[in-house]
Amino acid sequence: MNPPDQHERDRIIRELDTSMLVEAAAGTGKTTAMVNRIVALINAKKCRRDQLVAVTFTRKAAAELQGRLREKLDRAEECVIGTIHSFCARLLRERPVEAGVDPDFVELDEDQDKALREQAWVNFTNELYAKDDPALDTLEELGLTTADLKQSFLVFAEYPDVTEWPAPDVELPVLATVGAQLHEYAAHMKQNLPEKEGTDAFCSLWPRVLRMLRAHELTRAADVAEILELFKPGAKITQKNWPNGKSQALAEHARWDKFCAEVAEPFLTKWRAHRYAVILPLLHCARQVYDRQRAAAHALNFQDLLMRAAQLLRDRPDVRRYFRRRFTHLLVDEFQDTDPIQAEVMLLLTADDPNERDWRKCRPVPGSLFVVGDPKQSIYRFRRADIVTYNTVKQIIGNVVTLSANFRSAKPVVDWVNATFGQPKFFPATATIESPAYVALEVGSDKNPAGAGVSWLTFEGGNNQDVVGDEAAKIARHIRASGRPPGDFLIITRDKKRLSLYADALLALGIPHEVTGGTVLNETREVALLHTLARAALEPDNPVAVVAALRSEAFGFSDRELYAYRQAGGRFDWRSEADGTMGEAFAVLRRYADWLGALPPTVALERIALEAGLFVLAAAQPEGNVAAGSLAKALELLRSRQAEAPTATELVALLGRWVAAEEEHDGATAAAPSQSAVRVMNLHKVKGLQGKVVFLAGPKGDRNSPIDLHVDRAGATVRGYLAFYTDDRHPRLLAAPLNWEELKAREQAFLDAEENRLLYVAATRAEEQLVVSCRQKYENRNPWRALRPHVETAPELSDPGPQPPMTSKPVVATAADVATARAAVAARWEKVKVPTYAVRAAKAAVTVTAGGGDGGGMSWGSVIHSLLQTAMRDPKANLEPAAVSALRAAELEESLAGEAVATVRLVMGSELWRRARASRQCLAEVPVVVALPDGLVRGVIDLAFEEEDGWVLVDYKTDRETPEVLLEKYRGQLETYRNCWQTATNLPVKEAGLYAIHSDRYVVLR
Repeated sequence: MNPPDQHERDRIIRELDTSMLVEAAAGTGKTTAMVNRIVALINAKKCRRDQLVAVTFTRKAAAELQGRLREKLDRAEECVIGTIHSFCARLLRERPVEAGVDPDFVELDEDQDKALREQAWVNFTNELYAKDDPALDTLEELGLTTADLKQSFLVFAEYPDVTEWPAPDVELPVLATVGAQLHEYAAHMKQNLPEKEGTDAFCSLWPRVLRMLRAHELTRAADVAEILELFKPGAKITQKNWPNGKSQALAEHARWDKFCAEVAEPFLTKWRAHRYAVILPLLHCARQVYDRQRAAAHALNFQDLLMRAAQLLRDRPDVRRYFRRRFTHLLVDEFQDTDPIQAEVMLLLTADDPNERDWRKCRPVPGSLFVVGDPKQSIYRFRRADIVTYNTVKQIIGNVVTLSANFRSAKPVVDWVNATFGQPKFFPATATIESPAYVALEVGSDKNPAGAGVSWLTFEGGNNQDVVGDEAAKIARHIRASGRPPGDFLIITRDKKRLSLYADALLALGIPHEVTGGTVLNETREVALLHTLARAALEPDNPVAVVAALRSEAFGFSDRELYAYRQAGGRFDWRSEADGTMGEAFAVLRRYADWLGALPPTVALERIALEAGLFVLAAAQPEGNVAAGSLAKALELLRSRQAEAPTATELVALLGRWVAAEEEHDGATAAAPSQSAVRVMNLHKVKGLQGKVVFLAGPKGDRNSPIDLHVDRAGATVRGYLAFYTDDRHPRLLAAPLNWEELKAREQAFLDAEENRLLYVAATRAEEQLVVSCRQKYENRNPWRALRPHVETAPELSDPGPQPPMTSKPVVATAADVATARAAVAARWEKVKVPTYAVRAAKAAVTVTAGGGDGGGMSWGSVIHSLLQTAMRDPKANLEPAAVSALRAAELEESLAGEAVATVRLVMGSELWRRARASRQCLAEVPVVVALPDGLVRGVIDLAFEEEDGWVLVDYKTDRETPEVLLEKYRGQLETYRNCWQTATNLPVKEAGLYAIHSDRYVVLR
């Protein structure tokens, strides 16, 4: 049957000359919509494959889109599909000179960038102390240290696109006046304070206030503020403790609240704003250090990629025209999670006016922009996703297609979702700046399996650990008793904490499972053990590190043995002499130290892991697949981070940060799961996923971090506001703008709206059954509590009781079996050493001479090839900047740019060029990989174009020999190209030839 929104879906593939925003609700098939649009554009010849760009939110989504596209479109790999960051990197690498970046820049991932930010802060503060900078005295006068500023700097540095950080100076109240008010109040309380404090929080505060007043003269604003921090309204007061009873207690309570409101809070508000104005410039200085470090490393983080690409398109109309012709159609997925700079890149690239610099005023060329998103699923504000930006772009595009037919969920689930989220407390009837209006889902399929619908679970227990443990066990029992394949189940938690409890409960019943989005790698014992061994090897004079290694599973010394060794005069230093097993252990640590000193650090660490048997130890556990995989992943991550931690000491310190969970990493499996598995993940990992049975689990509350940032993007100028807090369990506000309460309320409205969207995303993952966890006690701590009134009328999921674990037949291995297995492994190693194919290049390596006779060989040839590719894609392109860029990349003199451009212009005037431009289809720099009988052939065909009676393949040559000599020299290469093309495409090649650029002649292979 056709879905009820079929008319809207038809618009996607019919209105190809119309730019549009597709609002695709949960389960409505947004990926299918993207694929259908791409196929329609290509089939209608609206663009070539290499002119089409599809941008996804994640690399995983890009891979899925590519896979889906290959099923419907041949040569789908020619389309440009990837994340927005990879696409921006592509733009910068193609025009690095105009972008002002190193052609060989390094791309930093999030973890590398975070480490660089933290190092920048360390370097900045070290420089302050080394110079005895006056800023340190200023901080002391404000009652602050550099440590109080660190967390705010890490946030501040992530927003380089914020134009202004307003921080006007604020005049403080007269200290003498405030001091007099404090002393007056204190004198009053000395006379009236009850003799016995009892449990009265109000009375217990006053002795501390009086002590602080005696200790300070109240001539420093910081001292006054420290005392006034104690004055918070609503202090608990016990009426019976007061001599005159209730009336006196109420009067004192009213006086306290009045003092808080009229004296303490006004002073503290201005004091924090005064601090804010003084310390914010320090963050700007620290960010300059951070910027210099990235520049010195020729490194760009994700924000750099976006901002440099946006600046390139905004400030260089010629480059924008070039890329506009280069990429004619842009498709963007998951647009609701796009940040403002991504939106700027998108609209600048598709703008009809290449001279318009303000992206908010840009209008896309008709049909050039296709955007898919669902504002009800915008859940990444903490990663800069901004619903205001979404609404702005929606207004710019204007043409909106709405998809509402849900193919994922059964009718009972769809009905419940509509009944619940259609209420105003979740989504408003009319869209607001913080939230979209609700669009009801329609049933898109007729599936209605038995048992489909919504139910709920309740749990006993008071503290979070007990509640989650009880819940995890009950969920595992239900899965075991259901008879369903484990892969039918998806367990979603609100955050990443305690995911291991669900893994433990499932493991106890032998249920296969996969945990995603947690900290499995950080918690893997073998990763910690590798760090322990490496640290002991690097720090022989650190007895704590050495003893930790000796007590570990690697050596197994007991505390009694270690004590006896020490009592006998032994030293915990592997450089010292020792007998027996201790001497053997020290010899092992010395060997580890030798490896760490002589080998590349990652090679040494891998050797340590292998010799210590850490992989075997990991694999022998019940969760061995994950433990061994996580250890392997840790080593692979260390290899990828060698640039930032080049020495063994730095790399082991990085490993230590992972063990301490200062940098979180998910685990991995050593082998692909052999059967379906229950998926366990946190909510931000489930986008695009679904499960037949979904548990909204983890009914425990964690302390919400205070709001520390608000970015106002409503106007033409983007303004940012920070709040500085102490970095402890009970954060205390240190500094903030004068109107922070108002700004915080605005931000809270956005966060509250996003919280409702998170619930919507979670609930719409279910295909057949949705199970919501509820608490018997402390339901206010449950992140799913807003759903409870809507599930209590549904049936409660019953506990099936104790369940036997899934069992597998035990494997009995004899000594003979082990010997046979070893022999088989050795045989496989010998087999894989024997080449099963040969890889050869289609192009022979030859020496050519650069223009001007200055040498340069193949480098000059690569420059000319690059410019010819640019010119074929866009004959109107300005080749001068591209030539400079190509020469830089080839490490040739930029003064050759004029000659390079002239050479290319000569080719562009040829009859061959005219034929190519007039052909049915023309491709430049076509990669070819073909398996021929004599091996695997890889090459790049410089030019291929299709005429009525077949394809023409051309290879450019910059060699100075005559065309006839070159033809004989490269005959084998041209024949290989022809064979490769016909084998790969099954299409006839009518002509293969060689264009001798030096003599401006084209010769054909006969």
